[in-house]
Parts: sequence; C-alpha cells; structure tokens
Amino acid sequence: MAKAKAPAPIDCERCRNFTGNAFWLRFACAKGHTDKDEAHYYGLQRRDCADYDQASRAELIFMRRKSSFSGGEAMLKDARTVKRTATTLRNLVEENALGQYLEAKELEHFRAAIGALDALAPDLTRAAKLGERYKAEQLARMQARHEEAMLRLVAEALPNSGGDAVIAVVEDLHQFSRNWRSTPAEPGDQPMHAAVRIYEGDSILRALAACRKAPTPAALKTLTVELGEQIERMRQGDRPNSGGWRDFIGYRKYLTLQRQMVSGALPPSDPNTTF
Repeated sequence: MAKAKAPAPIDCERCRNFTGNAFWLRFACAKGHTDKDEAHYYGLQRRDCADYDQASRAELIFMRRKSSFSGGEAMLKDARTVKRTATTLRNLVEENALGQYLEAKELEHFRAAIGALDALAPDLTRAAKLGERYKAEQLARMQARHEEAMLRLVAEALPNSGGDAVIAVVEDLHQFSRNWRSTPAEPGDQPMHAAVRIYEGDSILRALAACRKAPTPAALKTLTVELGEQIERMRQGDRPNSGGWRDFIGYRKYLTLQRQMVSGALPPSDPNTTF
C-alpha cells in the first residue's frame, strides 16, 4: 500500500490575510496567527490554517510591491511596458516577420509569451488601483494621527482651548508675527523678529476667515490643527536668535494690558495671567 503523501505546506505569503514581509521573513497575519502557533512550519509557511484565503495574482503583486508613498505609479508603468511588448511581439508574429528565421514550434513560444503578457497587463493595472487605494488610506491615517497630536498640543498649551479662545489666540498670533520685535540687549544689537511669520493667504488665515464666517466644529478643528502646527514651530524658535512661544506669551500679556487701558478697565489682579 502506497504511503499517503503529506499535504503541501500552506504558503502564507499567498494569503489575503498575510501582512508580514517576505524579504525580512517577518510573519504577521490579520487573523492573529503567529509563527509560534503549533501549525507553524517554517519561515512564512504553515502546516494548516482554517483562515487561509488564496489571493489573486493582482493582489499578490500589490502585496509584494505596496508602498505608502509610491502608490500604484510603478505598477502602472510596468503595465504599459507589458502592453507595448505584447503588441510588438504580436506584430512580428502576425506579419510573419519571424517566420523566415524560426520554425513553427519556435513561433508557438512567442505566441505563448504574448498570451502571458496579455494576461499580466490587466493584473498589473488592478494591482496599481489597489496600490493607490492603499496609499490614500495610509495618508489618511497619517493625517488623522497628525491632527490628534496637534489638537493635544493646543489643549496642553492653552488654559482654554474652546473655539472663541482659539480664534482670539490666532488673531493675536497674526499680529505677533507681523509686529513683534525684541528689545536689543546691548547697544548695536539687532532686534529679533518672530520665529514664525504668517503672511496674507496662509492656510491658518484662511481657516480663521472660515471660522469667522461659520464657526462649525469642522472649521474650528481645522483652525485648531493649524494653530498647533504654529505652536510647534514657535517652540522650536525659543532660542536666542528669534522670538518663539515664550515671547508670544509675553506679547499677549502686553496686548491684554493695552486693551484694558483702552477700555478703561482695571488691570488683572494676577500679573502672571497669560491668556
């Protein structure tokens, strides 16, 4: 009696659930399987898996070449190259330009190559679409993480990060970027300018105008994110050769006192009040 043939190991790299990296032999699975499972065989293979889902060739091309920055551009370029090559070979065969050099059996190899190229081109095009979708998703995740970080920064930097407070800070920040000059420390020293300059037409001013027109939650969020980016850059400017965040806090104290003098109000009881 013939010995039963052992089942072939499952190639995880050909599974839709595989999220690892074949180049680094890094095993990762969307279904939670690991290379420590009993079903693990070696490298990127397993003895058995109930979640195995064979990927199409277009999906395999995408999985092996995906990149959050290149998208599907490289694969589209390859698809065009494949189409041109197939067309060139087809013209040579159909016009019998190769018949004077090759036998019929050899010409069949060319026809087989044309068929393979014709089948590969649409798969490359489909893989490119998957790559573009993946790129868009990755960029959206990066943007969401960035926005969360900026909203957190504003909440930590301002005692009051409500909509009206954010609008007021951005208005003062615009003035600071245009008007702030340091007092020279020594005769002959040049006054320092604000580390961050805000020019007419900059995105933060467009966001400010949108909030003034309609302070919707979405508009306020956009303005707060823009403010967070400015705060981050200004904190980098807290150094001897430019006016940064600490200077802006002092500038706002000056503005507060100036406005109170103009309105005839008494100065604040706490001289350390910043906002």
